[in-house]
Amino acid sequence: MTLAKYRMLVLVITVLGLAVPIFDVRIVFVMTISQVFNAVILPITVAYIFYLSNRKDPMREHKNIWVANRVLASILLFLIFASVTAIGGVRQMVFG
Repeated sequence: MTLAKYRMLVLVITVLGLAVPIFDVRIVFVMTISQVFNAVILPITVAYIFYLSNRKDPMREHKNIWVANRVLASILLFLIFASVTAIGGVRQMVFG
């Protein structure tokens, strides 16, 4: 990343961090939303790892074997379930 992109990233993080004291947002709500965001991002990250670790060109002879594929697939299915549950919990918390 270039210096300008880092500065923009720092600016966005700073503004998000100031939202709680400036707009009097409930801190527990912000913490819950951030954890749900992590629960949504994690399955995407594991899916990319799963995809890349099975490609021949970047991995060469270190490509996943069937046991690793089964373990990663199980982890991915659990994370998708956890993500759907987290989104449902926030929906219930926000909309009653």
